[in-house]
Amino acid sequence: MRYWWVNQNQTYRAEVRGSFMWSPKRNANGARNQFYENMRQVSPGDVVFSFCDTRIKAIGVVTGAAQTGPKPDFGAAGANWAREVAGRLERIERLLPDEVVTDGKNGLPAILAWKGEPSLEVECTPEGELKLNAVKVAAWQAINLPRVWDNPEREPDEHPRSQLVAMFKRVRSALNAWMEAVDHLGHLPLPAK
Repeated sequence: MRYWWVNQNQTYRAEVRGSFMWSPKRNANGARNQFYENMRQVSPGDVVFSFCDTRIKAIGVVTGAAQTGPKPDFGAAGANWAREVAGRLERIERLLPDEVVTDGKNGLPAILAWKGEPSLEVECTPEGELKLNAVKVAAWQAINLPRVWDNPEREPDEHPRSQLVAMFKRVRSALNAWMEAVDHLGHLPLPAK
């Protein structure tokens, strides 16, 4: 017996009510995806934790081996996926440090970091599916660089190593969260008019 974690979000209701799990076999660009490959390894008796809306909403037991089949009709389940992806980063991992504005010289505020709104590049295929091509987030963070002093007796400034390490950890965590958020989307149908 093995245990599986499935992020369902938009398709949770249809999959749980229908007692099935579905995924494409490849990413939108045709590349392999380990999450999709794992679907082939699911066996009867395995336990599945269905994660949706930031919590485990269902626990199921696999009753049959994986089968190839057409994509189920999820209806308008994917209609809000762009908003879900755009909002996921701030819910999971903050890209910016906690303090983005501080008191600067002469009592004026000093801006330490900034992040623009996420933008998505989406393409509609001839089959009517949405294909996510890119996610862009413009951001910057001020880093205190050490000054070089002419006076060797002067205490040297602190090295920015801890600031850089913290920044790169946030960026890496944020990128991983974005990849997880968009990876399961694949091709989603346009909402019915």
